[in-house]
Amino acid sequence: MFASYVDIPEIIDASKYLGELSILHSPGQNRKIYNDYTLCDGKKISFNDNAALFSVLQGGYGYDFVKHNFGIPDYSKNLIAQNFNYLMVQSGIYPDPSGKKGVVIGDIEYVSEDFSESTYNFNDDICFGEIVLLKTSDQSFIKDRFILCEGQTLQAADHPVLASIIAPTEKAFSLPDLREKSPIVGAKFYISSIGMYPYISSLPDGYKTCLSCGKTIPVAPFCMECGARQ
Repeated sequence: MFASYVDIPEIIDASKYLGELSILHSPGQNRKIYNDYTLCDGKKISFNDNAALFSVLQGGYGYDFVKHNFGIPDYSKNLIAQNFNYLMVQSGIYPDPSGKKGVVIGDIEYVSEDFSESTYNFNDDICFGEIVLLKTSDQSFIKDRFILCEGQTLQAADHPVLASIIAPTEKAFSLPDLREKSPIVGAKFYISSIGMYPYISSLPDGYKTCLSCGKTIPVAPFCMECGARQ
């Protein structure tokens, strides 16, 4: 997903691009999202600290050369699910336009990703608990890494990392029901059960961050994602 002012790149994996949009759960009190992201709430941010992002947005959401700042889009009133926010990548790969077009809805351009074994990269920047739009025939590969968002209730004991993100004090939690919200035919919304932990905070007991690929993994001698020794 991209803001409508951003040129769509050729998407070959789940690397993050400048100006790309990610859907992540609100961190709640005493936690915050990593600085690679900025909340899409219509605020102004500094030119000096975000020159690359400004070159991507091209001032489409307002700019002020006197105050040396520019605008970020505001998607706070059209959230896809309760407590899940749109955040913009402000530290990522510069998008090389491919001319690829998606479906524009409310100033957001949706482009589905083909997340299959042939395109999987252990260094992909997807976050644990990130909602993504996938269109692929490789369902067996998806099954171990993503959960379809259809309003189901999951047990915290079975999904401790997701629980720590969505409902850290509960024994069970529900995923949003997004079955009727996909803007692209054949694509569905999933929530990631792999990836980097999105918050600057401690991980649940029994989990750690892989020193090689950065993914959140169970404590073990080897990373279950990239195979690196820990």
